[in-house]
Amino acid sequence: MKSFPPTRALIYSILFFIIAAHIFILTKIIFFPYPELFIYPYLSNHGLKPYSQILDQHFPGFMFFPVNLDNLGMNTPEAARLWSIALVIIIHLMLFLIGKTILKSDKKALLVNLLFLIWHPFFEGWVLWIDSFLPLLLLPAFYALLRKKVFITGILLGLSIVFKQTTIPLSALVFIYIFLTTRSLNIIFRFLLGIFIPISLMVLYFISIGVFGDFWYWTVIFNLT
Repeated sequence: MKSFPPTRALIYSILFFIIAAHIFILTKIIFFPYPELFIYPYLSNHGLKPYSQILDQHFPGFMFFPVNLDNLGMNTPEAARLWSIALVIIIHLMLFLIGKTILKSDKKALLVNLLFLIWHPFFEGWVLWIDSFLPLLLLPAFYALLRKKVFITGILLGLSIVFKQTTIPLSALVFIYIFLTTRSLNIIFRFLLGIFIPISLMVLYFISIGVFGDFWYWTVIFNLT
């Protein structure tokens, strides 16, 4: 059985302690999951059409598709709190991986996790909303960009747009960065292809159920005007 060197074991023990402390704090503070995360998937699963019969100006995320938070099991506040804690654990692990990749040091990567522990509860860490899910897409997208996996970066950014349209400017900035650093039409095409695959599937789904016009009005025209 493979054993870790003492320093590596110590690093992982400290990381475990940081995550455990974060979870403990989250269980002791007020928890507020937004009602829309329960109501919209419930209504969708009971036959109401998004944007046509369920009025909302956000992109669908896990609320309006056939696979949504309700049928995935997040239908009580207690379940939502477990989801929130699981999200925090996954974010910690991704931050450690990315921090270690950029800073070339396990110890410095732990500092990233410590900062997340300190600041997260103050920046609405007690809230569960669409934004809470975005790091699961944006952090891997950043890691894929570091590894020059532009198609994967595009796919993940495309999925983040499906969750919330406010990530469109971020995707545009990444496009500009890739263009300036590569000047390769092939690489740019792969990035854009990755972005448009999730968005195209979303559009096709809303066309198939006859609500694309309502989707466009509420998420684009209403939001912009």
